[in-house]
Amino acid sequence: MVRHHGRTRGSTSVLALALVACASLASCSRDVTSSTPGPNPRSGPSAVRLVPWANESASLAALGWAPGIRSADLLVTRTNDSTVQRFKSDERGAVALPALAAGTYVIQATRWLAGDERTHLARDDDLLGFVGIDTVKIAARGDTVVARIGAVRRGSIVISEIQNLADIGCTLCPYEYAYFLKLYNNSDQPVYLDHLAIGMYEIPQVSVPAVYGCHDTARWTLDSAGVWARDYWEFPGSGTDYPVAPGRSVVVAEDAIDHTKFDPRGPDLSHADFETPGPAKASNPAVPQMIRHCTECRDLVGHGLRFYGAGQGFFVSRPLRLDTLHKQAVTIPPFWTDMRIDRGAILDHAESRDDGSDEYWMARGLQACEPFGNPWFDRSPARLFREVGEFGLTMQRRRLDAGSRFPPGILQRTSNSAYDFMKAPLTVGTSQR
Repeated sequence: MVRHHGRTRGSTSVLALALVACASLASCSRDVTSSTPGPNPRSGPSAVRLVPWANESASLAALGWAPGIRSADLLVTRTNDSTVQRFKSDERGAVALPALAAGTYVIQATRWLAGDERTHLARDDDLLGFVGIDTVKIAARGDTVVARIGAVRRGSIVISEIQNLADIGCTLCPYEYAYFLKLYNNSDQPVYLDHLAIGMYEIPQVSVPAVYGCHDTARWTLDSAGVWARDYWEFPGSGTDYPVAPGRSVVVAEDAIDHTKFDPRGPDLSHADFETPGPAKASNPAVPQMIRHCTECRDLVGHGLRFYGAGQGFFVSRPLRLDTLHKQAVTIPPFWTDMRIDRGAILDHAESRDDGSDEYWMARGLQACEPFGNPWFDRSPARLFREVGEFGLTMQRRRLDAGSRFPPGILQRTSNSAYDFMKAPLTVGTSQR
């Protein structure tokens, strides 16, 4: 819950290394025929069982796949070796790993559903497949380990881009009013924004040992029933005033002005679709204004919705009623009263985190909390930041890389922000289709 703008780069993560794809699988991998582990796994090869990281029991049961993800393609890489081995899981979601030495391995798995398989799902089940990366440790030959990957769900209105990245080495950032949030219709039907809500929620960040510990914030930051926010912003309209067509996007700006007049590297948000009003600025009369709902309507800057660097969650939800939301006073500084946005109301979310090393936090009298994110909603926050001079980069959701299996224009959504989002040049004023 402590906001910081100065950043230092942490050590390179295993996950980041795993995302470096081979230019040609034929030149950097070899096929290995898998077999079902025998009854005494310690006497045979090591094995991996592939399962979803979240509870997907209903979908697996409908597909007849319980307990694992069958017929998935796996790429297995040892962390200190660039050689990639290829496997396919069996009907139980298991795969034998012959001749693998003890060590830490990165498992990248993909399993797309065929059209006839999707007919077995419930009518409202938008599962497209399973994709993701996990890191497993094999202690000795014969070990059986579990690798967990995400379910790809199409969703409807999703968060596609956030201008919130923190500047490395920025102790007093010269200009911080160009924040925006971009939403995208990831479905095949029109979505009406009228009365939907957006906002930010607390995730575990750092503790101040002399003031409060990570356990003091857990009741809000690790709540399985919902996410906790200080306020939320409602879209205006009467019900059908603001449709978003499939494959189209809208931008919600903190300040709907041309920011290039203040910094040539900034975006021109004068044509944003919506703006959040604030007492310290003049609103753009040509841009529809969002409606703020809060228990304690303190606006420390006066410019509306503020995306304070990395280290927070973002949500878009169904219509909310402030008087029906559960509220609780936060017992640590700055002692706000937060409200819970219940799990069932959330349409989409994203999480980002600061990338300071342990030494960075310790030098400032702080301690990083683990897990750094709410695992009930997001497996791992995106660890993204801006280097000095990268003002034009934003946090963006990846396109779904499934070839021609699905219609074009679908964005990746696995509830794993570290895997779903990347750092890329801003796309304000354009569609991601």
